Amino acid sequence: MISIFAARYTGSRRSWAWIVLLALIPALAACQTTLPGLGGPKPDPVATEPPKPLEPEAQEEESAEEVAETRIVIPSAVLNEDPFLLDDIAGGADKPGAQIAFLAPLSGRHAGAGQALYEGAQMSLFDMRNPAASLIPFDTKGTPDGAREAAAKAIAAGADIVLGPLLSPSVDAAAPVARRAGVNMLSFSNNPSVAGAGVYVLGFSPAEQVRSIVDTAAQEGRERFAVLAPAGAYGQLVIDTVQATVAQYRARMTHVRFFDPQATDYGEMIIDISNYDARRQALIREQRQLADKTDEASKRALRRLEELDTLGDPPFDAILVAATSNVSLRTLAAQLAYYDVDQPAVRVLGMQLWDEFPRLYTEPSLIGSWYPAPSGALLDRFRDRYQAFYGRGPLRLASLGYDAMALAAVLAGDGNDPQYDARALTNPQGFLGVDGLFRLLPQGVAQRSYAIQEITGAGVDTIKPALTTFQPVVN
Repeated sequence: MISIFAARYTGSRRSWAWIVLLALIPALAACQTTLPGLGGPKPDPVATEPPKPLEPEAQEEESAEEVAETRIVIPSAVLNEDPFLLDDIAGGADKPGAQIAFLAPLSGRHAGAGQALYEGAQMSLFDMRNPAASLIPFDTKGTPDGAREAAAKAIAAGADIVLGPLLSPSVDAAAPVARRAGVNMLSFSNNPSVAGAGVYVLGFSPAEQVRSIVDTAAQEGRERFAVLAPAGAYGQLVIDTVQATVAQYRARMTHVRFFDPQATDYGEMIIDISNYDARRQALIREQRQLADKTDEASKRALRRLEELDTLGDPPFDAILVAATSNVSLRTLAAQLAYYDVDQPAVRVLGMQLWDEFPRLYTEPSLIGSWYPAPSGALLDRFRDRYQAFYGRGPLRLASLGYDAMALAAVLAGDGNDPQYDARALTNPQGFLGVDGLFRLLPQGVAQRSYAIQEITGAGVDTIKPALTTFQPVVN
């Protein structure tokens, strides 16, 4: 069963009409189901089939002009940190309905990311049309101290749930404040180390992406995996997850290397892991042996070898390239091909971030590569609507803000008793947002369903669609 948001409020908790992103994606309304706990049936912990869809209410699409008039203005007290106006914010504790605090860097070096998240949340609040849900922004300034202060203000303002912060150090700083107040937090971070004890990370987990792509490659029959990962905690998490995932198959991890994302030459590293020198010498020896022979078969074989740079395949048949920038990915891919790590003998695998890099199909060495990504249809329509809403395209993080706010607005109900406890947030059936199917696990991380994309000469094709239901959670 899938718990699908968004929804439109029609008066009481039992009169919610559940619609798949009603204003955003009316064409997908046939997928709608009722969210358990808000007037619908109790969740069946072992159900794997969605219930019979309900009929959504009709709604006319708003014009871009009408949408633009609904923008929410950030209170000056939040942006300017005017101490004489903080009492006005604290007065929110007496307001009726669900108070949804939004913590993000609205100023400072990460203000662009914070603003994208907030704009996604504003658009979501407009689409949800739940008058019982109030969105209250607080600026973390992108620092731990700013996040701690913002969390204190949010609690003083009567927050029922906190959306954010974005950065891991900010989450660590804000979490104790929220925990003391018994308020759960939906962070935009993707770092699992900050999850747990009332903190949920909504970001795209690197570990979940690795499992998805390695599962697919292993099921294809790949048995020997190499990993190129950026130096640091992110790269170590990628490597550890590959190791744990291949252990579930008749596969193994043969080569691992950390790389500097700012480097411009990875040749030495690739020569080493691909056994290039030995393969080059094997080719030269074979050419010498054939050159001494005069029969036609040997001459034909020698002509074929003249087209090669090495003899034999690398000591792995899949390689995960966890590049974090378009430049480093293209450099690594080109140098892999230069040193005879070629597809399809070696399947090149990637991470979700690849989906944000433009025109990868123009890099010949990436043709045939696979990477995980959310289902594209919902995200594409979100981007179109965002363009109409704000007059420009969204940054990638905007969809996280949208989905977090949609979830909070749905669980707000009629505002008298918002359902923000662990049981409601960790609904095992999950939620469908613009980034696809996801659910929050009891340990505080988000499990997502990824499609597997293949880079072709013409663009990107989906070779494995994302799941539409989750299997039951195994404790």
